Amino acid sequence: MNDPDIKPAVAALVMGDKAFFNSCRFYGVQDTLWDEKGRHFYQNCYIEGLVDFIWGNGASIYENCDIVSQGAGYITAQGRDRADQQSGFVFNGGRVSGLTGRDATYLGRAYRSHSRVIFHETYFAAGVINPAGWDSWNYSSQE
Repeated sequence: MNDPDIKPAVAALVMGDKAFFNSCRFYGVQDTLWDEKGRHFYQNCYIEGLVDFIWGNGASIYENCDIVSQGAGYITAQGRDRADQQSGFVFNGGRVSGLTGRDATYLGRAYRSHSRVIFHETYFAAGVINPAGWDSWNYSSQE
């Protein structure tokens, strides 16, 4: 971030295995939900942020969650760094909404060399997602 007024603030750090969150709300700006390691299931949750607000190397499913972007940023920054790792983020159902137009957000960016994020049957509000969709960040040669 180039704005000195915006500081990372982790709302939750999840590192245990088989964590389950139902109808929880996570608010922040940068690094809101640190889904670091383990297998996790988020159901009917609300997650709001701006930059890399769902990030880490968890093996997680986000089912029917509301993902709200505060502007031009990145929803995910998944951190899988080897092809043999069994981690990644799967968004199944739910919706992505937020600011539109020049403030459209990316679905994510590669936080590590083998990042993996899947959006399946997810509703995207019009104009919220940057048309490029994904930013390879520092790993453009590994797309």
